[in-house]
Amino acid sequence: MQNSRSRFGVIAAAVLLLAGLALFFALRLQAQAAQDKPTAAPIVMAVPVKTALPLRLTVADTSQAVGSLLADESALISAEIGGKVRGVHFMEGQPVKAGALLLQLDAEEYRATAEQSQAQAALDKLSLMRIDAVRRRDLASQQALDEAKARWQQSQAVARRDQLHLAKTDIRAPFAGVAGLRLVSPGDYVSPGQALVNLEALDVLKLDFALPEHYAAKVAQGQKITFQVDAYPNETFAGELYAVDPRLDEQSRSLKLRARVANARQRLKPGMFARLVLQLGAERQVLSVPEHAVIGVGSRQYVYRVVGDKAVLSLVTSGLHQNAMVEISSGLAAEDTVVVEGQMKLRDGDAVRIIR
Repeated sequence: MQNSRSRFGVIAAAVLLLAGLALFFALRLQAQAAQDKPTAAPIVMAVPVKTALPLRLTVADTSQAVGSLLADESALISAEIGGKVRGVHFMEGQPVKAGALLLQLDAEEYRATAEQSQAQAALDKLSLMRIDAVRRRDLASQQALDEAKARWQQSQAVARRDQLHLAKTDIRAPFAGVAGLRLVSPGDYVSPGQALVNLEALDVLKLDFALPEHYAAKVAQGQKITFQVDAYPNETFAGELYAVDPRLDEQSRSLKLRARVANARQRLKPGMFARLVLQLGAERQVLSVPEHAVIGVGSRQYVYRVVGDKAVLSLVTSGLHQNAMVEISSGLAAEDTVVVEGQMKLRDGDAVRIIR
């Protein structure tokens, strides 16, 4: 009976062992089959972008500045002698010619003084002639002749001075221009040096401005400028650089410049504030892309080019900025397709989908 139980145990153990081996090999085959089964490729989402070709533009190196308009000639007309204003001979705000009479001072006293000095000069001349005649007969000393000559010369100088004073009672325009607002009225007494009216030459204006020191080697007479003023916000005016100060400002290290601006219609006025652009060199053809297409990373700048269906991050060298476009001097060809929208979502090598 005991031997029968032993054989039964051995048979049961063998059956269990075979069942275990069968299960092991079945699981192994299943795992191998799972490994051999091909897997589906992951879906790659293309980034939608807008693109454009670089534009070929005509540009020139420029510098921007602010400045002030000045009259070509400007004078504050003042009295050179004292006296009462007898007459005003100009209209405020109206043109006057060079040499035109502006104001007259009362001349009666100056005229009388001039006539008196002329009479004295004539008398001294007669006296000199008589003494000279006597001296020729050796009846007068050389000293008496010299004194008579000196008196005549002195009286001549006084007569010329008084005549100049008389002439200064007529106050005239030193150049053609537009008269400003007068500061006196007929009957007013004016003192020497007192301001009477300003006179401005407006057919041509000056535009004064300054640039930093590093532009000193780039500016030259004859360079063109364009500028705008607040009075005419939708208009652009033109001028030409004609003077460069030979000395830099010691405080700001800036270079003072002056341009000439035609103003035949006299719409521009002295004192206006101007925002200007100075053209520093000759015009040239360049490749340009929108400013927002350029990505700055530290001191370097990049754009994304589309090559096939991939975005390629490309190092570029930028130059002049003008009208929201930036010059690309290297790193880009005219036939390259540049990402202009959507570039902030990209990484180098990403798949892209061009949208319109």
